[in-house]
Amino acid sequence: SHDYNGAVVSAGGRVFVVTQRDDTGRRNEALYAFDLATGNKLWMTPLRSTPNDVDVNASGNSTPCAEGERVWAIGVLGDVLCCEAASGKELWRAALPQPSKGDCQNWGCSPLLYGELLIVCGAKGGCAGSYTAFDKTSGKAAWTWPGAGESYGVNNAASPVLGKLAGRDVLVLIGYTTRELGGLHKPG
Repeated sequence: SHDYNGAVVSAGGRVFVVTQRDDTGRRNEALYAFDLATGNKLWMTPLRSTPNDVDVNASGNSTPCAEGERVWAIGVLGDVLCCEAASGKELWRAALPQPSKGDCQNWGCSPLLYGELLIVCGAKGGCAGSYTAFDKTSGKAAWTWPGAGESYGVNNAASPVLGKLAGRDVLVLIGYTTRELGGLHKPG
């Protein structure tokens, strides 16, 4: 058995991590919560199970993000998950579209919270370099950015980054195909 973990995040006395376990010929990926003080497992919510012969990069797990009573995670096959932080109850789930061509190995990016949005790498028709913003409460897509175009065989491991430029919030996005950085800002 092999375990593949993303980095951990802690909030509200809990530690959250996305983990893949190689159990009996399948990779079982899940979001776990542990008690920060004791290390005891509190709950586990499955993301997706894949046969070991499916070509995904098993070591590219993302880091979840947490705020208040919610935690969000992305699975290696593009499942975006929102759970109650206390119980692990699934509140919503969205599937990032598979690319229309090429071999996207996995979604290893970590989600970013910005206001009421959860921003992740991956959008319809694109693989690396495209992004989607979901309403963090409902899971409905708020906007997508197609990036610099379709790429072939590149991981979605570029996490969105928030910065400041001339006093404005700027979302920095990486598009692999042209080696460009994209910057989006909130109007107003």
